[in-house]
Amino acid sequence: KMNEHCFEKCIPSPSSSLSRKEEACISMCMEKYIDTRNVVSRVWNQGVQRTQREHPTRAASPGP
Repeated sequence: KMNEHCFEKCIPSPSSSLSRKEEACISMCMEKYIDTRNVVSRVWNQGVQRTQREHPTRAASPGP
């Protein structure tokens, strides 16, 4: 999905090679995606850890 998004955003007219502008755009787009993914992952993990601290039996149980 990320590849499609960055490609559509950065390469309006595909050709046999990328311009420097297109390369820079792809690079920045992917960096933003990775940074965002890392933030979401960190926040998710913090939520899981908080849940485990607040409800240790619920976090340890296998579920329904």
